[in-house]
Amino acid sequence: MRPVNKWSTFAASLPIGLSSGIVYCFSIWSADLKAAYHLDQGQLQLVGAAANIGGLAAIFAGLLYDALQDWHQLGPRLVLLLGMVTNLGGYLGLWAVVTGRISPPYWQVCALAAIACSGNTWTDTVVLVTNVRNLPQHRGTVVGIIKSCEGLSASVFTAIYLGVFAPHAKPFLLFMAVAPAVIDLVGTLFVGHVPFIQHSELKRRGRRTFTTERRFAFTLCVLGTVAVYLAATALAASHVSPAVHSVFVGGLCLLLLPLLALPIRSGGFFSKPWEPHHAAAAARAAEEARVAALPASPGGGPTRPLLSHPIKPGGGGGAAGADRAPPPTPAPRATELPPVRMLLHPNFWLLFWPCFFGMGVGLVFVNNAAQLVQSLHGPPNGHAPLLSLFSVANFAGRVFTGWHSERALHARGTPRPIYLVAFSAATVLVCLGFAASPRATLPLLAPLAGFTFGGTWTLMSTLVSELFGMKHFASNYCAFQLAPAAGSYLLATRLAGALYAAAMRATGQHGTTCLGRRCFATTWLALAVLGLASTGMAAWLFLRTKDAYRAEYEAVHAFDELTDSEDDEE
Repeated sequence: MRPVNKWSTFAASLPIGLSSGIVYCFSIWSADLKAAYHLDQGQLQLVGAAANIGGLAAIFAGLLYDALQDWHQLGPRLVLLLGMVTNLGGYLGLWAVVTGRISPPYWQVCALAAIACSGNTWTDTVVLVTNVRNLPQHRGTVVGIIKSCEGLSASVFTAIYLGVFAPHAKPFLLFMAVAPAVIDLVGTLFVGHVPFIQHSELKRRGRRTFTTERRFAFTLCVLGTVAVYLAATALAASHVSPAVHSVFVGGLCLLLLPLLALPIRSGGFFSKPWEPHHAAAAARAAEEARVAALPASPGGGPTRPLLSHPIKPGGGGGAAGADRAPPPTPAPRATELPPVRMLLHPNFWLLFWPCFFGMGVGLVFVNNAAQLVQSLHGPPNGHAPLLSLFSVANFAGRVFTGWHSERALHARGTPRPIYLVAFSAATVLVCLGFAASPRATLPLLAPLAGFTFGGTWTLMSTLVSELFGMKHFASNYCAFQLAPAAGSYLLATRLAGALYAAAMRATGQHGTTCLGRRCFATTWLALAVLGLASTGMAAWLFLRTKDAYRAEYEAVHAFDELTDSEDDEE
């Protein structure tokens, strides 16, 4: 089976990513579930935690993906189809629950939430790992873009909810089941691994064409425009009519259409391998023929050939390299560790704790946004714009971290863990801000929390491949899903729920709703203390790995020189 063009795979991965983060829409439909089952806040948050813990099932997606990694086309498509089925089944079950079609026990409702979320993690695993394996020398940018789509997903679906379904969350839950399934099904036609350097990856300076960097820049421009648009519509959400919200959804669809142009001029639907030995030999023969036809120079010899660059040592040339396969896509050197050995490595725990904290704080906000606004006497739907702002900033954090860390690595060899130190420290400041701030500052703090949350996601995904290797990347990446799952349960459910209930008792309130700043202040202060330990562990990881990033820098720099010089030869 001929591999599909890398850029067709990348383009198809973007809408899949935009439908892979709908777990963050929990606050939109959680009120209906709470009313249907008469849940208290702790029970409701346990459902939210179950949804995030469902991501742990992704370890099976990773193991299956790695087991099928030699089946470059079949493997990713099979895992994607399994993710589609679990997502569809989980959300259809939840829709049946909130509409009263079925009345399962509470634990089965939690199980349905876990199944629905596990489908998202299966599809996320496919598009992330496949594109990183296709473009390993740009893994930071690739991870940033793919994870930014997931981060933008909640904002996209929130805009659709406000424009089409609001204030009725039940039909929206059905939409969350069907829409991602359709997108995933179409995506199976395009998603696949290309195990060699593709011709369109060369840097053709001076030619009017899409290089790899230009395609990334184009993608970032489109997604950035969408993010700004979503932020603007979120801020205007409480001031416009439902009809205007519907217009906003139409504008959103139009802004996403240019992403379909990504594969243009990349060599057709199927991938075209780069064969430097053939290209160089043909160019040299053509140049020799051209020189032979030129008049002799005054010194008696032919004029100097235009193509004077030597052939790269690994590229081959002439007959000796004529029968070789296309060169495989190179990846920087890294220690190849399977999941079990990774769990025993110190770097695993030094990376795990900052990810657990950074993503756990974001999930505390997402899962408690409605109750946080309510405790500060906000409007009934006041959490929806905050979630949209969080999602847009989540996108920005993922894109910025992936792009900037990759740029710094290629240019100066900057170790990527230094960004983890910065984000851990920034998250501490966000927690302190939430603890001390009134409701008027929530539109500022929500995007700050989203930015640090998104940046931590990108760093986790990228660092797993760099610290533990590409051979078991899918399994290792899925194993790290334990970090947000544990953060969701231990921080967003157990810690936040217990301190929320304690605040109600301390203020003499009864029922299931707490009012006042004290309801969440203690939670944020406790998280800030945990964040200090997280920052220290991130700094330790940076010190342990800074020497290894010198080798990483040499690898990416060598690849940049290879594609530059081979392009010159052509």
